[in-house]
Amino acid sequence: MSTSAKSAKRPYTEKQGRYLGFIQRFTKARGYAPTEAGIQRHFGVSAPSVHQMIVRLTELGLIERVPFAARSIRVLIPDDEMPAAVAAREAAGDPQPKPAGPKPPYTARQGQYLAFIQRYTRQHNYPPSAADIQMFFGVSAPSVHLMIVTLTKRGFIERIPYTPRSIRILLPAEAEVLPQLEL
Repeated sequence: MSTSAKSAKRPYTEKQGRYLGFIQRFTKARGYAPTEAGIQRHFGVSAPSVHQMIVRLTELGLIERVPFAARSIRVLIPDDEMPAAVAAREAAGDPQPKPAGPKPPYTARQGQYLAFIQRYTRQHNYPPSAADIQMFFGVSAPSVHLMIVTLTKRGFIERIPYTPRSIRILLPAEAEVLPQLEL
């Protein structure tokens, strides 16, 4: 199989795969995402080249980032579709990943927030405030706000801006069961 035929099956080019692999390895090793300057140093390219690549990967839906927020890059493709895993499967002669079952449309952390909001609303008959969420997860107020905005943009919740306790979960009936949390 030729190199071009192999890369045609992937949702990214070889160069994009190198960037994705670096971002994933860096994040797993350190627990936080690299900066664009760190990516620039690693690959030895110009700052505009790195920024263009990050923008393109975001447009393709391969990564997610928060504009103007440091170290906010997050790889969105599953580990079995990352360049190293694909190369290992191809070397072994098994080009298709093993199905892992249905994957929820949200990250594990987003699922925890959704589960908390759902459970809190059921127990108290009204949704939690941002302060309630902050106290439960032990995070800062801006972190809670960012998660609420992200969940709203992704269509998992709706809320009335500047109105306290106005969060409502919008998960469809066929959605995965939310994680169980102890309140």
